[in-house]
Order: sequence, then C-alpha cells, then structure tokens
Amino acid sequence: MADAAPANATPRPAFVGVPIPRRRRGLIARGGITLTMAPMIDVVFLLLMYFLLVGEFLPPEGLFELDLPKPLERQPPAPALSLPQPPVRLLVRSLGDAPGDYTIAMTGPLPREVASYDQLYHALDAARGRLLASDQAFIIAPAPDTRWEHTLGAFNAVLRAGFERIRFAPPSAPAPS
Repeated sequence: MADAAPANATPRPAFVGVPIPRRRRGLIARGGITLTMAPMIDVVFLLLMYFLLVGEFLPPEGLFELDLPKPLERQPPAPALSLPQPPVRLLVRSLGDAPGDYTIAMTGPLPREVASYDQLYHALDAARGRLLASDQAFIIAPAPDTRWEHTLGAFNAVLRAGFERIRFAPPSAPAPS
C-alpha cells in the first residue's frame, strides 16, 4: 500500500502527463469552467453552409398587370336609358392536380360551362360586341381548393379575348366536411 495517496492530499486533475497552462491552473483548482469558442464557431459555419446548400433561392413572383377601371370623369356618359351590365362571373374549380383537370362555369349573359381555356376564349370572343360590351366586367371566383394555375389560365383566356376589366372575387371559406 505504498501507492496510496495521503488522506489530506488534494486530488490531482485527470490530465495526467498533460501540462496545464499557468493561467488555467487556478481555474481548475477552484472548479471554474472555461469556454472555448473555436468549436462553436465551427458549428455556426457548418450550419451556415448547410442552409446555403439546402436552401432554394427562387426568383420573386412576377407582377400581373391589371387595369383598373378608368376614373368616372374620363368615361363618356352612358345613354340615358341604358342599364349597367352586371359583371360576368367565372367560377373556376379544380378537379385534380393535372394541368387539364379543371372546369369553368360562366354566369350572366353566357350561362354555360366550358372545359378548357380555349373554349372560354372562343365563347367570349364570339359574344364580344353581340352579347357582351367591349368594356364588360368579369369576376373570376375560384373555389377554395382551386389550383392557382387554373385560376390564372382563366384570367389569361379572358384577357386574350380582349376584355380588360377583370378582377378576382375575395376568397371564400371552404365548405365544412
């Protein structure tokens, strides 16, 4: 038992054989904790590199040019006996996730359902001047679960037919299940 340490001896640090710098000797003896910043900086840079490599940088969404109605003072006066035309309402509904899975129902002077943007364009182009005035207003009302690309396709078909007074209906709440 010659190797046993005396009972009143202070415990030695676990760093046997490793020299401890003079400024840290007092902290270890007093039970203080030191903090090394190098590993923390390494972790921060690794996280930064991870988010730079994994993140998707997308270009900002484009803006859609919508012409607002002209101010009242610039519009020619309407004939005394003419009634204002109610806007044509286009109800767009997605049937699935594919680009062609949609239906468009029109209300107003053209109450019918069309199955494609081309049919909508041809119906509006044929009715222009006969049933629809050149300044006819349109309201595009997508169903709550309608895909944005289907709504935008209906907007483009109306714009291609030569009508400029187009607006979107406010979103409606989904039907309870």
